[in-house]
Amino acid sequence: MDSGNVEVMLFTDRNIYHVAASKEDRSYLGLTFSRRDTGAGNDLTDGAYTKGTWDKIVCDILSCELISLKRRDNPAYVNANL
Repeated sequence: MDSGNVEVMLFTDRNIYHVAASKEDRSYLGLTFSRRDTGAGNDLTDGAYTKGTWDKIVCDILSCELISLKRRDNPAYVNANL
């Protein structure tokens, strides 16, 4: 790898993320990921080497990792407020 390029891999329970950055002739910042289980990977945000692109990459990672939460009734709390 060239000294002007950086590659970082991030691992979570569900996915592997690959961030690539270059400040050489054509500045670039991009994100791809693949699932740890069987399933297709996806190309996500890429673009110029800017803070805006980085912010979009962080949002892409968070959106892939967030899980749905289901509201659970708490009878002790409900009864205390009667």
